[in-house]
Amino acid sequence: MSLSQRVRFSQGTAAELHFSRRIQVKPLRLACVGLGRMGCIRSEAIATHPKAQLAWVVDLDEGRRSEFSARFAAKGSSNAADALSDESVDAVWIAAPTDAHEDLIKEALANGKAVGVEKPVCNSPVAAASCYDAAESAGLPLFCSFQRRFDPTYQDVATHVASGAIGTVKKVRKAWQATCPERTAHAGRCRFTQCFGTTPARTLTSSSEAVIPSTIFLSTT
Repeated sequence: MSLSQRVRFSQGTAAELHFSRRIQVKPLRLACVGLGRMGCIRSEAIATHPKAQLAWVVDLDEGRRSEFSARFAAKGSSNAADALSDESVDAVWIAAPTDAHEDLIKEALANGKAVGVEKPVCNSPVAAASCYDAAESAGLPLFCSFQRRFDPTYQDVATHVASGAIGTVKKVRKAWQATCPERTAHAGRCRFTQCFGTTPARTLTSSSEAVIPSTIFLSTT
């Protein structure tokens, strides 16, 4: 099974089976590692979901950590190991800088936690594959947030491309713009924006070829 197929499988069947069993019994207790732009969004979503509970928030920024800890009655720490070793935690959402993903994913899996991670999974396909190997060995899901694949507008475009209704797609160009808080404007953000461009393009065209990220425009000429 290719890496892309393993990613899709882990986002579907494995995660669905693992989480559904636990959610039916009790609220899913999650730790969020990293409180940058996406970490804050994920933490609030977890804390306000009726079938989940935000158990831990981890970040080096004491002010941000204390804010979320008090707001959602979650434990807080600057050390991810504190949250990952907590036996009451069912799953971990990793929103730390990309450079830290591989180690955090493997540590979480080693502690028996299901893992959700922001894209990109790691800095390289080799590192990402090793993380999925670790997840398979542990019998736990590793879910990456490729949420655009489930967006109705993207699915509609992908359907038209797959059917050949618009002809043969020869070029994909993507324009993406978002406000980035100062505290998240680090070097890793470059990889983040590139990933934001390549993953939707690959999904729309069912292609494994890299594209240059640059609203989505499809050209058949």
